[in-house]
Amino acid sequence: MNSKKSFSSLLLMLISIPIIALIAGSVVNFITTKTNYSNYIALGGAIVSVVLIIIVLSLCKIKNIVIAIIYSFLVGTSVYMVHTYGDYVRFGKELAIEQNLTDTSETKALADKFLESETGTSGVCGYVKYVAKVGIITKSSKSHQVTKHEGADAWMEIGFDLLSYVAVSIGCIYYYMKDKKKEELDETANGALNQKN
Repeated sequence: MNSKKSFSSLLLMLISIPIIALIAGSVVNFITTKTNYSNYIALGGAIVSVVLIIIVLSLCKIKNIVIAIIYSFLVGTSVYMVHTYGDYVRFGKELAIEQNLTDTSETKALADKFLESETGTSGVCGYVKYVAKVGIITKSSKSHQVTKHEGADAWMEIGFDLLSYVAVSIGCIYYYMKDKKKEELDETANGALNQKN
């Protein structure tokens, strides 16, 4: 691959990270607002991510598995961050409703002030700390059982969500790239056999 094509591919991959994160993160946030079932939310976001990652890797003609895995890691982490930011925004809106605020421009300031007082940190990081502090409630889609994760369990749930995005993306891309390499080797071998005949 020449340097112009390599640069173009790299540029496309870098530009696509926030685009994929916004698309998959928006899907996850839509699912979150429409259902109380949290077991499959991260998995749904990861699947959307994988489809979009495969499209970008195909467009860029990426054959290096290490580059594909690093790219998948960056996309998975970015999708998690968009999803968490959506939760943070919803949290701010809920606080504003509780405080009877009608001016939505004050929502972020209200949320940040509250989070700073509760966790010592504002923004999305403060929100994640607050969620871990008060606990995460999950609802199983099969048994409709509601579970509250607190303390270390809450941090494990947060870690599991992040890991779901990243691990599923990396795992799927690894097998996709492995199959792609195998196809290339088969084509090369078939080409060599045809030349012999």
